Amino acid sequence: MIRTLIASDCAVIRKGFKHILDNAFGVEVVSEASTMEDVWAAIEGETLDVILADVSMSGLEILSRLKAAVPQLPVILWNTRQGFSYAIRALRAGAKAYLVREAPPEQVVEAIHVVVAGMRFITPEVGHLLASMLLREIDRLPHEVLSTREFQVFHLIALGNTTREIATHLCLSANTVRTYRARIFKKTGFKREADLILYVAENNVF
Repeated sequence: MIRTLIASDCAVIRKGFKHILDNAFGVEVVSEASTMEDVWAAIEGETLDVILADVSMSGLEILSRLKAAVPQLPVILWNTRQGFSYAIRALRAGAKAYLVREAPPEQVVEAIHVVVAGMRFITPEVGHLLASMLLREIDRLPHEVLSTREFQVFHLIALGNTTREIATHLCLSANTVRTYRARIFKKTGFKREADLILYVAENNVF
């Protein structure tokens, strides 16, 4: 049996995934986590084969921390929004698969089996995105020029978080967040937060 941890701060999402996996061949949900503290407790207390993690719970931060602590443990990242801009960054950050809310149950189960076998699971949508990015590498969109940390701050700004809230979420100082904000606006060319939020909405960034 593939021993699986479901990590999401949303009880409905955890329940939905548990229902899918409890009815899947060869997969067992051995633990659920609603916080990063729960994730670490599960890693220390259980023998795990894979983690299915919701982007909303620390986003790419969870990937970097898990990669550093348990590099051999594959992570599948799940995004409850229909958008693939996170996909490339997630894969680069160490995710073995990236799924969105439209993913059918059988795709979730297939992804688990594939990553546990030591491979990456790439959906057709992510495959098309990878191909299109290669073709237009020179003409990148504004958010694609950001570093991973800048993109994390960019994401939180787009969600309406204040500087203090972003600092708390990413465990950074407020001054550091202000520095990242300045870099983001300089690189993207946006003048106001409203411009950034409008751009995100119009381009389905997340």
